[in-house]
Amino acid sequence: MLANILAIIRQAGILLLDLLPYVLIGCIIGAVLIKYKKYFPLKHLIALPGWLVVILSAVLGCISPLCTLGTVPMVIGFVACGLPFSAAVAFIVTSSLLTPQMILLASTTIGLQLTIIQVASGLAMGITAGFIVMLLRKLNISLFNIKTSKDNKYCASKKQRNVFEIFIGQLEHIILFVVAGAVIASIMNIYIPKSLVFNILSENNPLFITGSALASVPGYTCGGGIFPVLGTLLEKGISPGIVLTFVLSGPATRLQAITAVGSVFSKAALIVYIGFILISSILVGTFIGALF
Repeated sequence: MLANILAIIRQAGILLLDLLPYVLIGCIIGAVLIKYKKYFPLKHLIALPGWLVVILSAVLGCISPLCTLGTVPMVIGFVACGLPFSAAVAFIVTSSLLTPQMILLASTTIGLQLTIIQVASGLAMGITAGFIVMLLRKLNISLFNIKTSKDNKYCASKKQRNVFEIFIGQLEHIILFVVAGAVIASIMNIYIPKSLVFNILSENNPLFITGSALASVPGYTCGGGIFPVLGTLLEKGISPGIVLTFVLSGPATRLQAITAVGSVFSKAALIVYIGFILISSILVGTFIGALF
């Protein structure tokens, strides 16, 4: 028993040392982006063609350091300042699925190849959602329960802390989840036989793919702490499609994220949003699992 505990501590420590540089880099990027977000070129963005605004908003959502809870209030302000609903949805989807911190953690745990696929899939899902909303708006179908009228109180930037204080706040938010993820990954590595995981989860079974999407709703941990666990499961033989489905559905469908999105979506739109995320992640996971 004591030997196992020491082995877990040792493995968790090694894993944390490997992850720490990426966590620090991600938090620095996040702090800089949060500090200088007032320089977001909103006026120039709105003047572009609608389809291009959607694509650019999806890309900007990908590099946003804020999770859904922080993104939604910001998007409310952007919409109040004139940002199209379609672009707002594209931003919400990609910023929920991808952050600089998450991408850096993913690249060192689940591998660069799967991370690239994750980023490409997240962008594609955000852009697709934006185009769908664009079409629905042309059909006069309402999705949001927020006003579009311009209001300076949304656009006005508040006095912010310095970059170092924001960095410490980012680090405090993410480090606990990373530590917990590293410990859980080490426990799994010690107690779960590789052959067991391989036999159960290595096949690209549609039932397992769907189960992964549904399990991500309660199982995904904010801050990227789940990635060390997923990296360990990949080493034990789990299907990459199952992992990809989990990381594409979890960030956007966990309870906190859904609650935040529900504050700006109508009830019907929220149901469609959840269904879109789950179905898209299952399709992507099934396709990628088949390729691997």
